[in-house]
Amino acid sequence: MRFFEQQAQARRYTVKLVVLYVTAMSLTVSLLTWASGWFLPEEFHTLKYYLIIAASFAGVMLAASWYRLRGLSEGGHVVAKALGGERIYPRKATTPAERRVLNVVEEMALASMMRLPKVYLLPDSSINAFAAGMGGKDAVIGITQGAVNNLNRAELQAVIAHEFSHILNGDTRLNMRLTGWLFGLQMIEVLGKYLMFGTHFQISGNKKTIEEEANTAVAGCLVSMPFTLLGLMFRIIGGFGALLAGWIQAAICRQREYLADASAVQFTRQTEGMVGALHKVAIAPRHRLHSWHAAEYAHFMFGSIHEPDIFDKLAATHPKIIDRIRRLSPYRARQLAEEVAAAEWLGEKQPYEGVFALVNARKEDAWAAAEAEAQFNEQQKLADAMRRKIIATNPDYAARQALLARNTPNVWFSLASNGKRAPLLLHAMLAPAGFQTALVHSDALGEVLYQRLCEQPLYSVHYIDLLEHMLPYAASLKLEEKLLAEAERAYCANDEAALAQHCVWHLLNVYLGRPSEKDHPGNPDTADSIINTLISFQTASEKNGGKIKTALFRQFQMALNQVAELPESERQRILADCEVVLGQWHNRAVAEILRYTLGVSLNIVGIGD
Repeated sequence: MRFFEQQAQARRYTVKLVVLYVTAMSLTVSLLTWASGWFLPEEFHTLKYYLIIAASFAGVMLAASWYRLRGLSEGGHVVAKALGGERIYPRKATTPAERRVLNVVEEMALASMMRLPKVYLLPDSSINAFAAGMGGKDAVIGITQGAVNNLNRAELQAVIAHEFSHILNGDTRLNMRLTGWLFGLQMIEVLGKYLMFGTHFQISGNKKTIEEEANTAVAGCLVSMPFTLLGLMFRIIGGFGALLAGWIQAAICRQREYLADASAVQFTRQTEGMVGALHKVAIAPRHRLHSWHAAEYAHFMFGSIHEPDIFDKLAATHPKIIDRIRRLSPYRARQLAEEVAAAEWLGEKQPYEGVFALVNARKEDAWAAAEAEAQFNEQQKLADAMRRKIIATNPDYAARQALLARNTPNVWFSLASNGKRAPLLLHAMLAPAGFQTALVHSDALGEVLYQRLCEQPLYSVHYIDLLEHMLPYAASLKLEEKLLAEAERAYCANDEAALAQHCVWHLLNVYLGRPSEKDHPGNPDTADSIINTLISFQTASEKNGGKIKTALFRQFQMALNQVAELPESERQRILADCEVVLGQWHNRAVAEILRYTLGVSLNIVGIGD
């Protein structure tokens, strides 16, 4: 697709629609002034009084807009909290899903060359996301639990990239201002709604259920019938202006959605992720964002919230999903057109249950949350099991990890907390310079991240600590076999490598439980080969710039696997002999790496203490 051409076209069209929006506000004031003339005595039918009335209406609308904009100027977190979002803090993310979202946001920040926004998670099972804020500094990105649970990584990247485009192209600032302008233009209708429902139709924390709040609102309407009728009149009078403003606002948003889709392709360098996300939104059983403020912030969202009123047809804030897919990939649109059309038809046939539909939605969300919690608990058990396995041979695990967090470049530490990116990190640690497999070229973002790893190298003394940090995250996703396969591919490309690289390779096999490679059962005489090999390591490292032949280390690895089968007393004796040899090494950092590797390999806690 020609996304740069579409970006320019969408920007030109948006300027025209903003002008139309201002014109609509002027027209609304004129109509309200004309309607007021029917209630004025004939002596007041002069230009002077009409100007006063027009100025009064305009003043009230502008005051309402100013009040709304003042509240929104605090930042995008106002929108996020209104929609029920909870912020995900980078250092306090507790679930794999939260860490996955943060990692994807960081990846898209790198791809778009933007600063990291705050991230909010909405407890809603619908597939949706939004971006809000007056600028880059106060921008936030929110995503629903349904999107996190149902989208794969490529689709999640596309949705997040879509929201980054809204921030980059100034859409969030425009949406925040449009919210204020729309509030002023809808002031008459809001006043009518207030007279009809009063303050009853509000959520009061957790003291009442949604069903109880709805019953209270209906009871308030019956008790105050005169105010309800007056409110109905105000809603009819102000409805025209609200409808006209909503239509123009929706036209603006539809064009900005096309622009954001095009920019997401630019950031992710592929269209399939966005097409897949849109397809899942289209065929989802229900699309509604179950929040009391959903209609007010509908134009912020990634997908339509499908409000069941006249605005569905006349002021839809988003283009049809099939049209968005068609602009990205006409071929995929032809493939999915029939399925999307059938899903839309079924959605239109579903009856609307009024405000009580929100009650049922909350129940469905509770089931989705329970399912997500069960999945998290399973992943947490796998991660904890791997962490306990590491701590069993590393009593100083917490201290070493704290030191790692302080001394590691952000890109390394962030990717280590992302189980999906663990193979890429192993590739960066084990592969020789200039060697790149299909893993690096599998997607454009992977290549960019690998380039960042190369530009911000990590000292080899931290390799083992980084391995121990990322293994629990990878284990929670059951990626052990993939890690071993990618590590084998990268390590075997080395004829010789630094001792830290050899040790990372060996410990990966130890932690992941690969069967030992030994020709015969453990034999105490094998200790002599281990000692001789350590002496060879010292000689090779001093003469070859720290490089050791891979074939030599494989022999050492085989010997360690044999010794690991001996009784603990024999292993302790062998470790004591190795300690004497390592104590003569001039490079203390390399000696410490090898000492730690020996201790873990032979399952002896506290080696070297």
